[in-house]
Amino acid sequence: MKVRSRRNWILSRLPARHLWVAPVVSSRWSSSYEIESVEVQPALVTVEGEADALAGLVSINTRPVVISGATTDVETAVGLDLPAGVAALGVDQVRVTITIRPRTGTRTFEAGVLVVNGGPDLAYRPAIDRVLLTVGGTLEALDAVDPAQIAALLDVAGLGPGTTAVTVTARLPAGVSFVAASPPEVTVTVTPVATPAPTVSPAALPPATPVPPPTPAP
Repeated sequence: MKVRSRRNWILSRLPARHLWVAPVVSSRWSSSYEIESVEVQPALVTVEGEADALAGLVSINTRPVVISGATTDVETAVGLDLPAGVAALGVDQVRVTITIRPRTGTRTFEAGVLVVNGGPDLAYRPAIDRVLLTVGGTLEALDAVDPAQIAALLDVAGLGPGTTAVTVTARLPAGVSFVAASPPEVTVTVTPVATPAPTVSPAALPPATPVPPPTPAP
């Protein structure tokens, strides 16, 4: 519809209203991405028309903005979807900016427990050998995770003999982050390594002394 000039707007006797612009977005894309936000400029337009045509309007839609397969932000100019009998004053298009982001989520894996930073003279026995690790990231990164690259870590640096609850951390592949562990702590029992009794090397024994045979009697 032809946009009326400001001069014609001033001379027009038709009712006018200020209405918000509602961007209409049609998306057909991979489930790995989603719309974060949609902005439109100008956000408010002035329209005029017969009173009956304006009566039920609360906003003005844009023409549909179709984004298919987009993985980065989209910015485009689009016309207004004006109902019959309604004209926009001073504007025939608006600019729509669509911010797109990867979808994120979490996954839970069962992982083996590894004791790290232990001392050479101590033995460490975790109460359990497997825990559940929850990791987060984009859906693409989560789909690419190799469970063999995930391990639950128990850092026992500085622990002496006894039983201690150690917080679980994680060894993870690139692209994902640690969210939680179940259980969050694992009890570790620390005991000294037994020192073996010293042994005598045969080389350290004195050499044997031969015994002379007895002298025959005359």
